[in-house]
Amino acid sequence: MFGFIERCDECSVNLGDLLHHNEVIENLDLSSNKLGFHCCLAIAQGLQINRAITTLNVANNLLANAGEATLEHFWIALCMNTSLRVLDISSNQLGPTWIKRICHALSRNNTITMINLQKTYM
Repeated sequence: MFGFIERCDECSVNLGDLLHHNEVIENLDLSSNKLGFHCCLAIAQGLQINRAITTLNVANNLLANAGEATLEHFWIALCMNTSLRVLDISSNQLGPTWIKRICHALSRNNTITMINLQKTYM
């Protein structure tokens, strides 16, 4: 199973490029893809720059496998991004540390109008 997860994260470079350079895509659904550490980091770093995406669905992935450094990038992205309106991070088993940090970022972000935290094990 580890090899499968590793292969799913091979797309992280391409995903990072997409988020950094594409200013057309508004709705991005990456749900149910077993995306892990590298993809989570690429998404977080991309959201710091991308101003086109208004809806991001990363539900039912393996984002909880990402560590504290990735959480900090995700926190910065949520604080800085002014275009994101809808964020679905459900079913990622993130845990209380992630949820606490995400809630802190949301207190600074006044553009996100809907967030799905179901099955995040807060």
